Amino acid sequence: MAKFKRKQHQRLKTKTALLRAADLLLKRQGPDRMTIHAVCAAAKVEAPTLYHYFGDKNGLLDAVVAKGRDEFLMRQQAVQDTEDALGDLISGWKSFIEFALERPQLFRLMVQRVGDNPKIVDAAMAKTNARLTRLSGEGRLRVDVKFARRSLLALSNGVMALCTQGASKTEVRAVGHFLLDVILRALVRAGHDSDPKRPIIARLR
Repeated sequence: MAKFKRKQHQRLKTKTALLRAADLLLKRQGPDRMTIHAVCAAAKVEAPTLYHYFGDKNGLLDAVVAKGRDEFLMRQQAVQDTEDALGDLISGWKSFIEFALERPQLFRLMVQRVGDNPKIVDAAMAKTNARLTRLSGEGRLRVDVKFARRSLLALSNGVMALCTQGASKTEVRAVGHFLLDVILRALVRAGHDSDPKRPIIARLR
């Protein structure tokens, strides 16, 4: 039993080392230059070991994306809900923007893989859906939840495009916040205490 546990521990350690090496190379060089040879050299294992755990480079990239998705979801979950559904929606957006800017290569890879795995989008939008549903329940949403979700997803895609086109962090934040403000004004009815001349996003700046 002890021998079995040691083997399990070693396997987990090896797999973790490979994922850590892949993640580091992705961050430094991007997915195209993250070769099997480079990952194995960084993790100090032979290529057959990587093939054993991940099958091939595509399987390794899938694992890196899954790890990145979990990291993103943990960050989203850390944004605690309050009594202000609109404020929570904005907080979630800011968290999304910062993740994309902090991990651009991982973010690009996740975007590339969305077409092959729609569950990535579903998981990423879960909190957004819940907050939109709250706004709808409060009678503040001008459209149905599905339309609002698609509008925000389209905005997210636009920000993704800016990131992949090499826009600066300042530009991405500025354009993202500006467009979010425009979209929220179209989707959400203002509260009684809202100043119509004050940008919605300003409440969290």
